[in-house]
Amino acid sequence: MDRDTEMCGIIGEVARDPLNVRTFQQMRDELSHRGPDGEGLYLNDSETVALGHRRLSIIDLSSAGDQPMPNEDESIWLVFNGEIYNYKDLRSQLEDAGHDFRSETDSEVIVHGYEEWGTNCVERLRGMFAFGIWDESRDRLFLARDRLGIKPLYYFQCDGRFIFASELKGILSDKSIDRNIDPVGLRHYLRYRYISAPYTIWENIRKLKPGCTLVFENGESTIEQYWNPYDYVDDGGNEEVALREIERRLEDAVESHLTSDVPIGVLLSGGLDSSIVSALASRVSNGLSAFSLGFDTDSDDELSHAAKVAETFDLNHHTENLSATGLDELLDEILYYYDEPLSDSSVFPTYLLMQEVSDNVKVALSGDGGDEIFAGYTWYETYLQYQRLRPMDQILGIIGQTTFDLGKRLDSSLLNAVSRRFLPFSRSRIDRYQQIMHPPFDDDELDGLLTDEYVVANPDDVPARHCNGELDVKDMQLLDMNTFMVDDILTKVDRASMAHSLEVRVPLLDHKLAQYMLSLDSNLVYKNGEKKHLLKKIGRNVLPSSIIDREKSGFGAPLSELGFVDRYKHILHDSEAARDGVFDSEELSNVADSGIAYHKLVRLILFELWYRRWKPSNAKEASHD
Repeated sequence: MDRDTEMCGIIGEVARDPLNVRTFQQMRDELSHRGPDGEGLYLNDSETVALGHRRLSIIDLSSAGDQPMPNEDESIWLVFNGEIYNYKDLRSQLEDAGHDFRSETDSEVIVHGYEEWGTNCVERLRGMFAFGIWDESRDRLFLARDRLGIKPLYYFQCDGRFIFASELKGILSDKSIDRNIDPVGLRHYLRYRYISAPYTIWENIRKLKPGCTLVFENGESTIEQYWNPYDYVDDGGNEEVALREIERRLEDAVESHLTSDVPIGVLLSGGLDSSIVSALASRVSNGLSAFSLGFDTDSDDELSHAAKVAETFDLNHHTENLSATGLDELLDEILYYYDEPLSDSSVFPTYLLMQEVSDNVKVALSGDGGDEIFAGYTWYETYLQYQRLRPMDQILGIIGQTTFDLGKRLDSSLLNAVSRRFLPFSRSRIDRYQQIMHPPFDDDELDGLLTDEYVVANPDDVPARHCNGELDVKDMQLLDMNTFMVDDILTKVDRASMAHSLEVRVPLLDHKLAQYMLSLDSNLVYKNGEKKHLLKKIGRNVLPSSIIDREKSGFGAPLSELGFVDRYKHILHDSEAARDGVFDSEELSNVADSGIAYHKLVRLILFELWYRRWKPSNAKEASHD
């Protein structure tokens, strides 16, 4: 069997003048952790176009899967990162149309698909992917990212140069590219804890949004959206029919994601999503290994629940624990591999877990996406409580506004929590959503904390940009899919897994399953206020009731109990970011001493640590061996 799955690092450059080949190779090799099994390079005759590839071979190391990969006459070249699950069907269609294949790879299907269908080929692909195609005959670069943003793709365009890469560090390893912090990206991070596409932390670098393509030709780039989740909102469905169809699509998604000739594991948190993926996977593949992580604290973690699932389905269960010492030891690696600031405490356990998994298998399934697709977040319930309290609008508005203002003045986490519970109904629905979802910093606080250079006159309001309609459960699902899921959850997993040359697949984000779930009525998906109503019904046929009925708990590290803030808060008094003019130094010190909400301090500390690792004046030290 000569089939190769490519979880890799890709990079490419198109320039007006001949490029520096040695520098480009260094940029490519900065992504070697994404592909330690080999490297490839394409250069056109004038050396104004280059494609680079670092290869992680899941199936074999045969030369047939080498990239950059050409078509028959070498007029089209591909670099591809991902997995195409319907590649056999597409291959059959292309062979019937007269295309000759030299390998059994899913990569080659994209090459011939582009020949046959042009840029519309992306609409036929089922899977997770980011790829670049250089079309010599048209002097055209074509980029595409999968529908739900499972695989990343960044690009830089300036002074006649266009560069794309799987990670920011691939672009930034060219020292001629300026590192100037983007005020909008910075504000995103401080307000939302992640940076929402298309922005990044750097001014001149952008993320290609999920479900989008980009064409670069004649010195200009054009972006088009080929898949929009809002297009599938139908608000229909019958529960019995829906349950049968969801179960069929779930089983199909898990089975297709198990295609591999190497051992596959499952990431098992003990929650509903990962447990049902594990249960369905165990039906298809015997002897699966499951991997779970806990914490060296007194807090309740999910290891006991994960152990119950592993025992039920005869999984080979591996466990790991994160300690305060272990957290400190991971910091430098995490700051390097994550490229831009991300204030999600689960980056620590996720990174450590991927390290453990990669020592045993090269592919793992995860349950990510279940909260978005099946409506599982607790903030949906909090938000909808506001709607049910409408008869008391005036009373709650007075209480809420008074408490909200008092909480801000005193910077009390307790009063702020109360204010979020009773946020006045005079505020817009999107305001209320943001107050629930992103409580740490509001615009007034940021305007005082940041220097004038980084204050944004018209800040990008991420939820409002994606809001469509009356903000019911379906709207909140779509908001989370377009923002939190892709720019926090999936980014976190991609960086942590690829740092350890591990492929993680997410069957719950199969786009056929997602499209169907979005087509169902909100009252069916979130019936009687029950989170994951439909998934729980399906789960009762296969999972222990203790897994179905227990309260949802997150995967974040208990940073408070691990003493993270106590050990690192002092760096805010000697902040390099403040010294370089990002923050007002006096205000930052006041904030550090004010007893503000814990998550605010974590966000500021992680930014300062990131800044010390990646700031422009530290460029030489930021190169990583």
